[in-house]
Amino acid sequence: MESLEAKTPILNDLVQLNNDRIAGYQKAIDKIGHEDAELKTAFDGFITQSRQFLTELKEELEHSGGAIAGETSTEGSLFRGWMDISGIFTDDKRRSILRTCVEGEKAIYDAYAHAEKTEELPSDTRFLLSQQKQQLKLASNKVITLYTLEKEG
Repeated sequence: MESLEAKTPILNDLVQLNNDRIAGYQKAIDKIGHEDAELKTAFDGFITQSRQFLTELKEELEHSGGAIAGETSTEGSLFRGWMDISGIFTDDKRRSILRTCVEGEKAIYDAYAHAEKTEELPSDTRFLLSQQKQQLKLASNKVITLYTLEKEG
């Protein structure tokens, strides 16, 4: 049996984290400008991915009668705040931004891993979270690869 009490806060946390991810990558794009097409393309892809996740999560919430909470989380605000100041302390803006993105990807992946283990969630919801988590792992691997190449370069 579906537990709306368990499902709503978990899905709302993931909605907020995906909104944070969108805002964080948009700030990263703004910081790098148009001179770094490789990062802009990757970050645009992550924004599109999170928008798709949002659609799916909101549909899942609406289907079960749950309400959608606020747009962003406190943790996400901290992530975006770090993105604002990270370039101030380093001459290597690209590397600094990528390091922040690695940390952000780890945080959202960990949140999905925790949510997916919640036994009170119905199996179809856990399946959706598992699919999204797998896609996040691929995104995380891409960011880690870009960061590693930047460190070595």
